[in-house]
Parts: sequence; C-alpha cells; structure tokens
Amino acid sequence: MNEHKTEIELNLINDKVKFLGKSGENQDITIDYVPPFGDGEGYTALELFLISFASCLSTTLLALIKKELQKNVISMKVKGYGERRKEHPKNFSNICFKYHIVSNDLTESELRKLVTLSETKYCPVWSMINENVKTNVEFIIEKG
Repeated sequence: MNEHKTEIELNLINDKVKFLGKSGENQDITIDYVPPFGDGEGYTALELFLISFASCLSTTLLALIKKELQKNVISMKVKGYGERRKEHPKNFSNICFKYHIVSNDLTESELRKLVTLSETKYCPVWSMINENVKTNVEFIIEKG
C-alpha cells in the first residue's frame, strides 16, 4: 500500500442511508443517519469526524509527550462536542475537546506547547479544518 494514500470502502446495506465502511483489514463500522432518512443504527458522518479528529490529536499529543518530552502518561480520556451551524451546510462551526490526563511528570505549560504544535504542525485532521472551524482544547492533568 502507498504510504501517501489512504483507501476506504463504503457499501450501502439497506434501502435508506445505512452503510458499512472499512479500511484495510480493520473491522467494519456502521454509518447511518437519524430517522426519517436513516434508522439511527450507526455513527453519523459528523460523529465519526469528531472521533477521528480527537484520535488524531490524541495520537499526536501522546507521541510528542513520550518522544519529545520523555514523559509518562498513565491514562488519557477525551470528551468532546461539535456545535453545528443552523443553516446548510450544517457543518461544525466550533469544536471543543476536554482532556483528562493522568501523569506524574507532565506539566500544564508543556501540554499547552504541544497542543499548539499539534495545531500548527503535526495533526493532519486539525490542519485540514483549521481555517474553517474554531477549535478549543481544554485539559486537566492529574497526578497518578
């Protein structure tokens, strides 16, 4: 597989808008929409986008924390939300992620710098939306 190409497959599985999606040898995921267009039996595209963005940022932060700072992370939990526009297209106008990190040696100032680096240089999902969607990242660091 070409390292500069990401391939996916999406297959319609009902007479509405329910799809099975996958990439590579990973398990299928169900994508659907709310009634009446869909049956509400899977993730919506925007839910998957938020999960994708949060996982991209989290992976970037963990890599920087471990590799660049040589710090330890005991656990990381992320909650987030996206606020949608009222008019079409009803894309996100604002996204907020709230991180809860347990680490005995990571400081708030270090994490703030890494969030800035993620936004400006390392997180590809954030880079794609940076000029179109306001993003706020909050965090709590707790000692383990």
